[in-house]
Amino acid sequence: MSEVVLLNALNTGHSADDIANRFGVTVEDVVRLCDEYDLQSCLGES
Repeated sequence: MSEVVLLNALNTGHSADDIANRFGVTVEDVVRLCDEYDLQSCLGES
């Protein structure tokens, strides 16, 4: 999943669980990508 796809999903209000289900990955994968892409919004941080 690209940074743009992940960021778009986050910006439309989807939770990490929603994103994981939608893209067929685990929540841990989503969190790892958030860390990799340095996306603070994954963890609810601003």
